[in-house]
Amino acid sequence: MADIEKMKAELERLQEKEAVFKARRERQMARINTEKRKQRNKRLIEKGAVLEDIQAQAKGLRKVPKVARVAKSDDPQGYAKYQAYKAYNHQKEQLSEQISPADSEQWLRGQLNMLKQLVNFTKQIHYKDGHSVFDEFRNSQNNQRS
Repeated sequence: MADIEKMKAELERLQEKEAVFKARRERQMARINTEKRKQRNKRLIEKGAVLEDIQAQAKGLRKVPKVARVAKSDDPQGYAKYQAYKAYNHQKEQLSEQISPADSEQWLRGQLNMLKQLVNFTKQIHYKDGHSVFDEFRNSQNNQRS
């Protein structure tokens, strides 16, 4: 009878340990999921910023390179560049507020469609030696990457 009691006690101790490990595992999984969400949010924000820049340029805004903030008295030229960057960002933000996600999707799909049409068109135009304008373009791109 004592052996059975010892075995039951051991079983109960193991079940408690199992519950502790299960809780620890769930907390760790929650941390992993939180970190994955943070990484995805970061990627989405970065991609959104790139899309904002591209759409702003497509609407005619001239991209201004990012510059560090400087005092006018320390570096008048640097200050002017910083002010131009600030103005560009302000204009880009105003433009971005007018463009809905649906507008962005429609615009991107339009760009993709135009690219497909351009590819098909350039595949139909051939040089005297028989290769297409598209083939020549691809070869030049591959040579530039090498």
